[in-house]
Amino acid sequence: LEIGRSHLDHLPEAMAETLRERYCRTFTGESFTIQADFETAEGHRWFESNYGPVMDQDRIIGGCLFVRDITE
Repeated sequence: LEIGRSHLDHLPEAMAETLRERYCRTFTGESFTIQADFETAEGHRWFESNYGPVMDQDRIIGGCLFVRDITE
């Protein structure tokens, strides 16, 4: 990645917009899990995504995303 750019800058716009909306939820302090399907280079896959805020003491400084393939 380039300095000043996000991993979202490298995704198709529709996918990036969906993820941006979810990250915004983490900046309110919300943690949540979503299961969703995406078309990948390997075909249609299902993923479980866990989102949560990144804290510095009592201040939210970012968002965190963990993803795992649950297709099987």
